[in-house]
Amino acid sequence: MSNEIDLSNTLRYKIRVTTTKDVIVNVPKELTTPESIADWCRGLWHINGVDDIAEFAAKMAANYGSSQHDGIGRIGTDVDARYAPNDRKVDLVYDILDEDDETEIIERPD
Repeated sequence: MSNEIDLSNTLRYKIRVTTTKDVIVNVPKELTTPESIADWCRGLWHINGVDDIAEFAAKMAANYGSSQHDGIGRIGTDVDARYAPNDRKVDLVYDILDEDDETEIIERPD
């Protein structure tokens, strides 16, 4: 038995989906010290300061939701932080305020 999918009876579209999200991140003050920034640069990648950490956290929240990430630890919403078991403590709290999706057809079927 083959696992191939027959697409011969379909219409193939190429669609560009652009998602815009407004995200609030609450960066713990211990990540904002000069020592923490220097540690980040030594252990992960070069950053120019805490703004880079905030932007990284916002990207991770927007793309992956509540999850674990190098440098910042576990990120989650305030609900995640309130109800997380001790072994899954939230290190950085975020909130997605607004989300908007736009679509554009790039290629239509022949």
